[in-house]
Amino acid sequence: MMRVTQRTVRTRKTSDGKGGTREQTEVKLAVYHISVVAEMVETHPQTLRMYERMGLVAPRRTSNNIRLYSDDDIEQVRRIQHLTQDLGVNLAGVEVVFKLLREMERIRQEAEQELARYRAEMERQEVVRIPSKSNGQGNGG
Repeated sequence: MMRVTQRTVRTRKTSDGKGGTREQTEVKLAVYHISVVAEMVETHPQTLRMYERMGLVAPRRTSNNIRLYSDDDIEQVRRIQHLTQDLGVNLAGVEVVFKLLREMERIRQEAEQELARYRAEMERQEVVRIPSKSNGQGNGG
């Protein structure tokens, strides 16, 4: 199995679940030629090209325009195969499913950020609150 290796580093900020953020760094090393991927997922290279044309998978390209598939790309192809072969979803449906999954992830991230802001505000308000010393006694005497 021919395997080409490249180093790709991607950093993104994510919520730490406690109101802050943390950086996640992903390093992807393995990339494969289209013929290798076709063998790995038991499909024709033309099918992989069609998935790319539809925007369902986006392999990297070399300066010579050769497609290089990462392990994540291969997993994406396997998800497509699961939807189409196991669940009977057509490719238009796969596009919709992936679009909805991306939208759900975006909404989840927004909700996490909003929750983090809310928690930070509540903590800030707790610090600002000063306990009353009057214990229910009125101003007039």
